[in-house]
Amino acid sequence: MSSEGGALAANPSRPALILLVVASALAALLCFAPMLLLLASFGGLVPQDFGILLIAVPSAGIGIICIVFLWSAWSDLLLPRPVLAVDGTGIIDRRVADAVIPWREVTAATSLLAGHGGVVLELRSPLPTRLNPFRAGTFLFERPEPGVAHIPVRAMTVPAVTLVRAILDHAGRHGADLGEGAIHPRMPRRKLF
Repeated sequence: MSSEGGALAANPSRPALILLVVASALAALLCFAPMLLLLASFGGLVPQDFGILLIAVPSAGIGIICIVFLWSAWSDLLLPRPVLAVDGTGIIDRRVADAVIPWREVTAATSLLAGHGGVVLELRSPLPTRLNPFRAGTFLFERPEPGVAHIPVRAMTVPAVTLVRAILDHAGRHGADLGEGAIHPRMPRRKLF
């Protein structure tokens, strides 16, 4: 990536990710403790009690969710740096794509939730993108359809507003339509049921 047009690089906040890893690991251990007691009761090490079963199964489900959050934060810690780079030629977010998305491929850029929901880039051709639904800034949204890239900007080393402004400025300079909104038609909000 070149430095044409002012380059900007950002990474997920290491202290925030380390805190999330530690908190998720501790929460997972606490959630799986009743399951260990249940297994011990099956082995005769502790007295059998139906109450253990009522606590062990739901808490194990919550423990699995904690492990998923732990995996998400750990994988972000291991990404090559810089994770997000924006310059005059394109944008690369290693959490979203493995290659640079050139600005000439971007037809529209929309800031979600006043910049706190990230930026949705509509692409001319369907480039392979991915989205981890357990990352800060993406939890409220469904996986994007092909030809759409969702760039999360929360919990980064550069303020979200600065990242959004840089992405929108570069996209606008290269002819993309710019917008802002709470929702995007090609990036639906997650439904609970």
